[in-house]
Amino acid sequence: MNLRVLCAAFVLGALGACATADKSATAASTEETTSAPLDEETLAQGRELTRLFYEREIDALWERMDAQMVATLGSKEALAQFREQVDAQLGTETGMLAEQTTMTGAHKVYLRRATFSKFGSPVLVQWALDPEGKISGFFITPAR
Repeated sequence: MNLRVLCAAFVLGALGACATADKSATAASTEETTSAPLDEETLAQGRELTRLFYEREIDALWERMDAQMVATLGSKEALAQFREQVDAQLGTETGMLAEQTTMTGAHKVYLRRATFSKFGSPVLVQWALDPEGKISGFFITPAR
């Protein structure tokens, strides 16, 4: 399975988990997303979640996921398998190019643009957090 197919499948599931009561909350929605100076709390949370994912701390991530994200992923094993696929297809992060924090509806979003050892183009890592600080969305996809 190529990276675009893998990421597209995971993105669809994760973005479904970002839905609010009114409409879907995605960082791609320019109407609902507001950019502001970096929010230090969201920045710290995003960095920590990324570290946990890179270090394969699946149990710690699983505990922080909201119910919809758990239902979307299905199991900790599915998240661990996705982590292994990312490693196989992207390799390890070799550099961080940029970080951004935004609000999308009631969700705080952390977006990281990075380079990886096995992939020739920048990659986006995104975490969405609900108002209670639970993970309500997550994806890794090639940057456009």
